[in-house]
Amino acid sequence: MIRPDRSRLAAVFAFAALGFAARPARAAEQVVYLRDGSILHGEVTSMGDGIVVLETPHGTLKIPDSDVLRVQAIGAPESGTPSATPTVPPTQPTPLPGPTAAVVGAPAIPPSPPAIAPTRLRRRDPFREDAFGVEGKAGVHLYAGRGWSNFEEPSGSGPAAGGLEAVAFGGLQQEGSLRVDAIASVGFYAGGRDCSDATDPGCIPLSMATGYLDGGLRLSLYGPPLYLYIEGAGGGATSSFSYGAPGATATSTDTSGNSLEAHAAGGAGLALDQLLLFGEIKYSTAPTHLGNGLVLDMGGVTFSAGLGLLF
Repeated sequence: MIRPDRSRLAAVFAFAALGFAARPARAAEQVVYLRDGSILHGEVTSMGDGIVVLETPHGTLKIPDSDVLRVQAIGAPESGTPSATPTVPPTQPTPLPGPTAAVVGAPAIPPSPPAIAPTRLRRRDPFREDAFGVEGKAGVHLYAGRGWSNFEEPSGSGPAAGGLEAVAFGGLQQEGSLRVDAIASVGFYAGGRDCSDATDPGCIPLSMATGYLDGGLRLSLYGPPLYLYIEGAGGGATSSFSYGAPGATATSTDTSGNSLEAHAAGGAGLALDQLLLFGEIKYSTAPTHLGNGLVLDMGGVTFSAGLGLLF
């Protein structure tokens, strides 16, 4: 019977124990050494965009990589050391007797956890980044085109009407402070003149209304929060018109017609996040044949203010 060599068995067991002790810890566990001397334990889940994300038993820390000295897996050798055995923290020295005990040999105060760097987000600029928007306008429309001199007051003032308009626009090009949009607008203005209380015997009662739909282009120049714009568009309009005899108190003749419509406008406003506040002046032309040889330009000048929304 062959007896095993006791010295060889002891060497085998010692080698196995050493290999078990030197086995690396789970790869998910790391030690993060910070430049201020702090040491954090946990699992590094991501390293990118200048941030090290560390999951700890107490929560998630986001640490700027400029504050990180190194990241080391538990059980991995530190840089420049030949051993893979984790460093055991030294025992605290015994304080010296006397008044210097509080300074010499006193245990170091553990550093406070590093402050989580706030995430700085760039302020979103909808006027430059959002492709679409809508606007609503309300204003006063002044009839000042061809043919209206026959219906003016002796003072020379032309009739006026209230107007509403809705505009949808979409960005075709955005570069720096310049934006080009395609626009589509639909609007309506209507008004009248009542001669029931007029002192002028030549007062002519009027009632008129126009609806229109057009499309075109808008050019905007933006320097936050102020923006300026000009636009031009064309389309179609339909109008109705009623009038009475001079000195009458009510209209007696009704007529209507269609026409081509075009407008040019300019305005200025404020872009407050996604909300637009603006004022506008617009000139439009819509020469309309209303029958009986009556031709009126149902366009004119509109002064309006409105609200817009970018999305």
